[in-house]
Amino acid sequence: MEKERAGKNKVLLAMSALLFVFGGGLLFVCRSYPAVADWYVSGPFQFFPNVMGRLTGLFSFSLYEVILYLLVAAALWRISRGIVCLLQRRRPLRVKDGLCRAVFFVAAVFCVLCATCLANYGRSPLAEELGLTIQPSSVEELQALCRTLAEDAEAVMDEVERDSEGRFTIGGTDVRGQAQGAMYRLGEMYEVFAGYYPKPKPVLWSEGMSYIDLTGMYSPFTIEANYNADAPDDVIPYTICHELAHLRGLIREEEAGFAAWLACYHSDSLELRYSGAISALRYGLNALYKQMSYEEYAQFYNALPLPLRRDLWENSQYWKRHRSVSYQVGNKVNDAYLKVNAQEGGVKSYGRMIDLLLAYRRTGAELT
Repeated sequence: MEKERAGKNKVLLAMSALLFVFGGGLLFVCRSYPAVADWYVSGPFQFFPNVMGRLTGLFSFSLYEVILYLLVAAALWRISRGIVCLLQRRRPLRVKDGLCRAVFFVAAVFCVLCATCLANYGRSPLAEELGLTIQPSSVEELQALCRTLAEDAEAVMDEVERDSEGRFTIGGTDVRGQAQGAMYRLGEMYEVFAGYYPKPKPVLWSEGMSYIDLTGMYSPFTIEANYNADAPDDVIPYTICHELAHLRGLIREEEAGFAAWLACYHSDSLELRYSGAISALRYGLNALYKQMSYEEYAQFYNALPLPLRRDLWENSQYWKRHRSVSYQVGNKVNDAYLKVNAQEGGVKSYGRMIDLLLAYRRTGAELT
């Protein structure tokens, strides 16, 4: 019996080594040679959204969320069972067996993560693929961009649905289907965005995401675009498009953000157009705040239409209500993850989509 277990452990360790080597090798090659990463994204990677994405899309709920709950439950059960066995001395704990299984599990997770997510950080920048030039911008340029985004939001501000308190609401609008359609439309305009987009899914315990500072999440294990349905309505359509963009291999946050804005901007949906404009404006205002005096910024901000300022204020108040220790931890974990994956700005990378917006504007492309 002992020999049989030892043999199984050796097989598990050998398989773990192969998984680590394959995942690490793929990651190294794609990060070292952008041309290889570009080939990978346009070729082998397409298996995941086209095949796995279709299969997991058969479930109306977030399969990734359910798997996480099951893993937590299984871990707690194993731990409690081990403690009981230890206290009652019913049988010796097989530490080696448990460690070998744990190593195999980590290796499998690492390998899948490399193949469905991490390798894509090595692809050529989206700016290059779209012919955009990123360069430093002046305060005047940033102000002009914010005005334009505010005008975009204002253009549909009175046509979108609002609740009794005057806040923007998606109501019964099928923003999931509209966001999916907007990404398909974007794919017809730009080849880099072309491909299959599965149905986005709301997380069942969405408010839990708010407590860890997340509006959406791309699942590299189930190839799903999950979003926080408890977040303010003005950010939901934009977030859905952002997460869907990740499924096209646009894994850098600023690039997925720019793709989301572009999809919302070209959408026929008033809800998407408003969400894209106000979400981009929020990033623009954050950048502007750092480059102006408080008095100048206050004057600029107060000139915005009242309904727009109301939605911006309601959004900030929502996140303040959910700020806690878990919020700070979630933010720090996300920041560390992004920095490890060559996004030096960490969580600030989300706001760098403004650089892409400014570059897009300089090409002569109209934003209004």
